[in-house]
Parts: sequence; C-alpha cells; structure tokens
Amino acid sequence: MAQNDYGLTVISWSCYLFALSIIIEMIQHIKDKIWYKKVELLSLSVLLILFGLRAAYIHFDYIETLLLIICTLLIIVYAIHAKNKAIHAENKRLKNLVLLYYFSLITYTSSMLITILLPSLTEIIGGLATALLGLFILGVFISGEQLINGEVVKTNDFLRKQAGHSIVLMTGFLLISVYSGLSMIGILPSLYTDKIPHAYIELINDAETGKEEPVDGVYKHQLYKEAYDKFLQRNGLNE
Repeated sequence: MAQNDYGLTVISWSCYLFALSIIIEMIQHIKDKIWYKKVELLSLSVLLILFGLRAAYIHFDYIETLLLIICTLLIIVYAIHAKNKAIHAENKRLKNLVLLYYFSLITYTSSMLITILLPSLTEIIGGLATALLGLFILGVFISGEQLINGEVVKTNDFLRKQAGHSIVLMTGFLLISVYSGLSMIGILPSLYTDKIPHAYIELINDAETGKEEPVDGVYKHQLYKEAYDKFLQRNGLNE
C-alpha cells in the first residue's frame, strides 16, 4: 500500500471514519460521561481528523495552534486517567503497568507538541515514549495472569479495559513508530504519492514543525500551491 497512490487516501479516510465513530458515540452517551471523558472523545475525534488531513497533505491556517490545544487537553485528560485508574488497580504490579501505559501515551502526545515548539527534541521524546511502551508490553507479557476480586484474569484483558478509547491513539502511535523505524532502516518503503510534488510536502513539513514562520500571514507552501495550480491550469493538467 505504501507504494501506491491509494495508500495515503486509505489512511486519510480511515482517520475520518474513526473520528466519525467517536463523535457518534460521544453524542449517544453525552449525558452519561463525566466532563474529562467528553473532552477526551472530542479531542480524539479532532486529532484523528487532523491526522486524516495530514495524510492528504491538506494544511490550513492555525492548524499548529489547534494541534497544540488538542494535545494539551489530551495530556491533561490522560494524567487524570492515570491517577484515577492507578488508584483503583488491584495490586502494585497492575498499578505500575497502568502508570507505565499512560506515561508512554502522555509522552507520545507530548512529542507532537515538541514537534511544533522544539523540533530538534522530537526524536528524543519519541524514542522515550517508545521505550516506555516497550517496557509496558514486556511487563504485560511477564505478568501473565493476575488474581482480581478472587478471579484469575489475564493482565492484557484487564489493562485493555483500563485503556478505554486511548487504545485507538496508542495503536496509531505504535504503528507510526514501527513503520517509521522500519522505513528509516530500509526494511519498509516510504509512503509514495505522485499526486503531490515532493517540494510541496517538504514545505508543509517545515510549516507544521515550526521551522518556517509565515511572512505577512502566508507560508511558502501556500505560495507554492498557488503557483503549482496555475501551472496545471495553464497546461490543461488539472482535471
């Protein structure tokens, strides 16, 4: 899929559909959920839409500001989840695993903030998040089964319930980390598209990671896109 134009389209629409399912669930149970769970669902749906737009290389003004707000809200929500769920964990091992899971999730989410504010630290924060997730997975594997309320329960089943909707975001982070790592060392190919010039993609990356500041409110990728569209129209290639 990585080497075909439809690959990014599939990723983009998958994000939109996940976002839609979360929005529908939030509307159906809006009266039953406490405030920070409502904030989580709303933030997750917006973040998934932003992921979908990113996969389609669609950029708009203030997208970085919106991403900062959404990530900050999710960090606050997951800090609350970590505190509440760790308190109700049945034993010390489960408590530590719950905390490790949410620390990894918070660190991954923080890496998106760092990408915008301090791009040079992105790989360090991302690596730390991946290391924490690796420790969590190892801990779950070692733990096997636990005695909870007099019943023997698989640790991974218990923790999956504790994760709730955050498992969607964590799965996304895990897939991105694995794919990026394998692509970097040449095992998997980079995502490919011939619909968008590579120079335009690089300019969008510069804008999204804070490497470029707008001049009179306009980014270079906007000027590039305008000139590129005019070129296609002039040569009858925009159909």
